[in-house]
Amino acid sequence: MNSNLLTDVKEYVSGLITEKISDKFYYHNIKHTLEVVTAVQEIAKGENLSNEDLEIVLIAAWFHDVGYTEKIKGHEEISAMYASNFLIQKNYPSEKIDSVVACILATKVPQRPTSILQEIVCDADLHHFGKTSFFERNQLYKNEIEVIQNKKIDEIEFITNTIAFMNEHHFFTTYAKKYLQPIKERNVTLLKQQLDSLLK
Repeated sequence: MNSNLLTDVKEYVSGLITEKISDKFYYHNIKHTLEVVTAVQEIAKGENLSNEDLEIVLIAAWFHDVGYTEKIKGHEEISAMYASNFLIQKNYPSEKIDSVVACILATKVPQRPTSILQEIVCDADLHHFGKTSFFERNQLYKNEIEVIQNKKIDEIEFITNTIAFMNEHHFFTTYAKKYLQPIKERNVTLLKQQLDSLLK
């Protein structure tokens, strides 16, 4: 694994997100990127990924939301372009660039990964579904949508949509199914309880 390259990626992406992504993005900011990078490491370890493959998924994790510097819808393609351009300048092997790009594009919802590397990045991107920090992150996501759309979202509507999205979503890796899925199920149960109390 090329630690110098990963340091360069970290510095480049951190600078880009911090300088160019609007303060309105309460959720899609550097904190989210750092959490996804950490989740990739956790899941990759659980899946016994080789160092060579770990490098690919870490680069993809760093770059996966860089597209938010330019637009929301279709940000994955912009993110992939940024990653590709950066890696070409670093003389990174073209087949590895293709793997990084494929991992980034796989995060587009609905997620449809076709390799273990893509599965790891997809699971890492939505890993908070299976974490106790879910409710805090979900609130930031709601705040972000409200500020960007400049309108208040009804709490019942938001919870209903969140439950529907989490029911449609599923984890792909063996690790995430084992360790994240049980907490995700508990989070969905808690959301349903919140919804019930609001509807009463």
